[in-house]
Amino acid sequence: MSRARVLALGAVLVLAGLIQVVVLSPVDWPGAVPDLLVPIVVGVALAAGPMAGAAAGFAAGGVLDVAPPAGHPLGQWAFVLALLGYLVALLGTEQAGTVHGALLAAAAGALAPLLFNLLGVVLGDPRAGVAAALDRAPAMAAWSALLAVGVLPGIRLLVRGPTRPVGGELLELAVGLGR
Repeated sequence: MSRARVLALGAVLVLAGLIQVVVLSPVDWPGAVPDLLVPIVVGVALAAGPMAGAAAGFAAGGVLDVAPPAGHPLGQWAFVLALLGYLVALLGTEQAGTVHGALLAAAAGALAPLLFNLLGVVLGDPRAGVAAALDRAPAMAAWSALLAVGVLPGIRLLVRGPTRPVGGELLELAVGLGR
């Protein structure tokens, strides 16, 4: 990936993290607050492989770790999202379409708060509650899948550049559903 693409992806991660913390978190969403960073990390992992997925996850988690009101140990989100970025890249393929990516994003969206709270329990955080994370897991999976449908094509375009017409994935999705 070129230096310009890496800088653009970094800007996207910081902007998405700020939108998540400043705009989305204060709103009372049904089930759970949508997580913008998980679909972005999944998109990078599918488009560029395990190392890029882990690096994007680490950077995205770092944004969440330093954004106020972070009341957890520094690096907890970075570890969880780096692990998810790496694992998603191992499970996905370069040719993964939007539907496959959305399913992987849904799984990662449900796993992210669970892993975060499990790590909190291991680190001795008294506020870590795995039961609450289990209650929010279906809503997080749904939000991540919905966001992934819109985010994955843009992230793939940012990471790899235009390899085919921009609407190509939507056309593939429509043709695939029509069979």
